[in-house]
Amino acid sequence: MRRTAQPHAKKVERGELPIDAAKDAILAATAASPFVVLCGETGSGKTTQIPQFLCDAPFLEGSAVVVTQPRRVAAVSVAQRVASERGCAVGDEVGSMI
Repeated sequence: MRRTAQPHAKKVERGELPIDAAKDAILAATAASPFVVLCGETGSGKTTQIPQFLCDAPFLEGSAVVVTQPRRVAAVSVAQRVASERGCAVGDEVGSMI
């Protein structure tokens, strides 16, 4: 049986992801507590958007934000997407350690 490639889903632009609706609540919870647990659907923007929310938050100025990924390919692709959204190259403001 021959497998055909599945078409890739359209890349959702920053600002159009479901997590954006919760940005203010996420930042408020993060400012109020040293620990915050977030749950969301796959593709909601948790991995790519929340770190950017935190990097841009004035109360975390000068802090580092770290995201872990279980697979090397995922770590590299997340770093590439976030760097692209932030207008920098991987290795500048955004990096990946593999």
